[in-house]
Amino acid sequence: MDQHINDSSANNNATTKMTAEALSKSANKVSKTLLPPAIQVPLRGKYLIEASAGTGKTWTLTGIVLRLLIEAKRAPEHIIATTFTRAAAAEMRERIHARLVDFYQLLQWFDTLPIDSITRDILYPQLIGSDVKNNCNKQTTIDVEDVDIETKIEEDESSENKVSPEQRQARKEWLEEQARLAGNADLIGDPINSYLLEYLLDNTIDYPLAVAMRRCALILTTLDKLFVGTLDSLSQKWLSEYSA
Repeated sequence: MDQHINDSSANNNATTKMTAEALSKSANKVSKTLLPPAIQVPLRGKYLIEASAGTGKTWTLTGIVLRLLIEAKRAPEHIIATTFTRAAAAEMRERIHARLVDFYQLLQWFDTLPIDSITRDILYPQLIGSDVKNNCNKQTTIDVEDVDIETKIEEDESSENKVSPEQRQARKEWLEEQARLAGNADLIGDPINSYLLEYLLDNTIDYPLAVAMRRCALILTTLDKLFVGTLDSLSQKWLSEYSA
């Protein structure tokens, strides 16, 4: 009888643990569905975005481009963004540049924050108890250009799962408060900026902040290689390259 009770208690503990894990995963799924499409869209596959005028198509597209440049580490010359008019192309080009500048400024601000043992645990909860947490901001020379995006996405998703919804929320609130005090609430308030900053914090070992900052600075100097234009100009570009 005692054995039966002990087994039942163990089963209850296991069930409780499984329920907690299931609730955590469910909370992550729900929170992701509340994110804007520019964040929800995986950076692989083919997608069609349809929306009426003034509903944020350009904001979404430029957000995806920023993610491709920073999160997926795509070179500017590997991205093609087309539209129907030259005016729209010029606007998209300006917005991509502005978004990259804003994110670079956000990283520069974050780099100035004083990090102690308490704030380190808030910012990098996945490293609590790890021997490498004191090295999370060290510069590195890893190659960020030639990365297998399929493998990287799986690794990134694994890193994200190590941070609980409660830890993620605490980090978000701390960052927003620090940004507000520094007058940078508008930078951290942009969902894409906030998402990418948290992405870097989640993957700080493989993608340190110093590398992301150097990458932003480099992209800003080579952003003209990213094609933004009309379909006609893209056709002319390809014909010119083919004939050469």
